[in-house]
Amino acid sequence: MSTMNERWGAETMRFGFTGIPNLLVQINALEETRGSERVTAAEMFVLIVILEHWRNHRHQPFPSIERIARYTALSGRHVRRVIRALVAKRYLTAYRHGELDGRRNSYSPRPLVDKLAAAASRLDSAIQSALGEESVSRMEIAERLGFFSRQPGPDPAAA
Repeated sequence: MSTMNERWGAETMRFGFTGIPNLLVQINALEETRGSERVTAAEMFVLIVILEHWRNHRHQPFPSIERIARYTALSGRHVRRVIRALVAKRYLTAYRHGELDGRRNSYSPRPLVDKLAAAASRLDSAIQSALGEESVSRMEIAERLGFFSRQPGPDPAAA
């Protein structure tokens, strides 16, 4: 396994990185994420920017709407809509504080953390019970057990 410096270069990595779990990247493939709970590309991008500002698990991230808009190239109005959608889908909790002229917002990613933890626990239990059956990867077992929806793709036999 290569290090982040080996992959991205030390000059890039000196500005830091944002660690996100693979289950977040794969969230739309989880069986329980259907229909209205699916995360759009704009929602994922806004979520990643908010997570980039979550540097200490004891403190909530508080990037401004303007900063999120600048990082995502979305309008401030679009960012507000996206945040409302993430709150409605229970991926974030948003708080408005009176600090800094009443304009400071903060966000709790706790609902997302809890959702991913529940999904990981379910996946792990099912995988543990199925591991004795065959010698295949944990991801293959998870797919076979239906934890990830299979997207239609090209038929490898047809190639």
